[in-house]
Amino acid sequence: MAMWLKESLGFFLWGRIFPGTDLTRGKKLQPENRHRGAGFTLVELTMVIVLLGILSTHAVPKFVDLRDEAERAALLGVAGGLGSGSYINLVACIVGNQACVRVSDCVDAEQLLELEMPKNYSVSPQPVGFREVVKCTLNYTPSGKTEVFYVSGT
Repeated sequence: MAMWLKESLGFFLWGRIFPGTDLTRGKKLQPENRHRGAGFTLVELTMVIVLLGILSTHAVPKFVDLRDEAERAALLGVAGGLGSGSYINLVACIVGNQACVRVSDCVDAEQLLELEMPKNYSVSPQPVGFREVVKCTLNYTPSGKTEVFYVSGT
């Protein structure tokens, strides 16, 4: 009896360590109640859908917030270009460069961009005196956001 128990226990452990093999022949056993087709079970598919749902609840709000950040970055970029163009123009006028553009209003700063003013952006009108630095406002029409930049009158 002890020998039978020892062999049974050995067979039991062998089956746990090497599942699907026969202790006596070393061949793979074919499970009779398993389906041979490849595919995923309903439980596996459900778990994947649940995990994707959990991940999307964290990812979607981050992508939604990126739109506001992108609009803000674009607004800062255009305002920075207008301000830089103003100071470069001021230096060009001081040294007597032919490319000097006369700026007497904040709206004139639009001429200082190398390319045309981007769509949906506008500059609020405000007079600028000769060699005076004035705070101007850049407007982004779709969201109503504004940004400040400085213009030097020439």
